Amino acid sequence: MKNQTIEPSRSVGTFNVYKWSKYPSYSVLAGQDCKQYLDGFDSLEEAQAAYPEAEVIGHRVNPCNTFDHLEDEDGHLGPSPHDKEYGTDPQSQYERYD
Repeated sequence: MKNQTIEPSRSVGTFNVYKWSKYPSYSVLAGQDCKQYLDGFDSLEEAQAAYPEAEVIGHRVNPCNTFDHLEDEDGHLGPSPHDKEYGTDPQSQYERYD
């Protein structure tokens, strides 16, 4: 994936442009994907004209970041037993979401 993407927005027929990078070392998400909103457009053509180097993707993309490297309240590393209960189990998250 390029460092900029054009993706459909939640509003039908409109498009958003995002910048992709990695979270810095001081972040709790250090080294994981960082997706930042740059701009929104009423058409794909307008988005491509403004950001010609951006990769066009036909669906919205989720960075799928995790907190598995952090200790939970009991001092354990990895997924919390509560993850499945609250729907944040990393196994249930997908890169693509519509």
